[in-house]
Amino acid sequence: MKFTKEIDDLINKMTGENILRHTCQLLVKDKNGKLQPHGSGIFIVVGDIHFLVTASHVTKDWSDENQLYIRINETNYVSLVGELRETDLERDDKIDLAYVKIDERILPDLQKPYIFLPISKIRNHNQLVEGTNYCVMGYPEKSLANIDDKIEPVAKAYYVNPSSQKVYDYYKFDPKHFYMFEMKGKGENIKTGEIEKTGTHFYGISGCGVWLMILDESENKLSIDYRLIGIMTEFRKGKYLSLIGIKIKLILDGIKTIEKIELREKKV
Repeated sequence: MKFTKEIDDLINKMTGENILRHTCQLLVKDKNGKLQPHGSGIFIVVGDIHFLVTASHVTKDWSDENQLYIRINETNYVSLVGELRETDLERDDKIDLAYVKIDERILPDLQKPYIFLPISKIRNHNQLVEGTNYCVMGYPEKSLANIDDKIEPVAKAYYVNPSSQKVYDYYKFDPKHFYMFEMKGKGENIKTGEIEKTGTHFYGISGCGVWLMILDESENKLSIDYRLIGIMTEFRKGKYLSLIGIKIKLILDGIKTIEKIELREKKV
């Protein structure tokens, strides 16, 4: 995708008004009872059942004594309640997925600020295409801003290119199940047009979405749509700085099997 000012504006609007509202930050309390960033998650609805999808290393210590919290407005948070299903990282530390079948008692609070992504916006995307058609959007733990004299967490969207096969080979990730995206030391801020450092600290975005951006140019009019294609689970910053996601098919297959839901995913 060749970026222009018009496309930048459309993407910025789409991520801020749509993708952001499917995405939440997960927090835990420290020993002093202060909420701290812990990870990210995506809200989806499948067969009228509401889920939070994230990475299993984000949920592995979740318990009555160590709860996960989700912000619902400027001052209020809800404790996550529901049935957890997660992969076993001791068996395979790369297949790092979890979902929570959300308790209906907390749905009214969550549905005020968040939108649950329908299955029509989820796609089994097998073949990555060259170009910055992909977005990873979550809450890095160090991404903060002064908003109305308060320090607030800020989501970040990274627009990324697919990694080459040599990166998959180097880090030993199977492209059948994983996506790898190259990160660079600097990138263009699509809001300002300025070149900024991207950094190498991506802690906190684990569990967020990997999104396919779809550009449609018909009748001389541009529009942008989006599909959830994966869950971001980790990053590597050795020889190649890379973001890594797991294809959405793996979590959907788990939901179908465990929850006994019939699904038809569109494949592209």
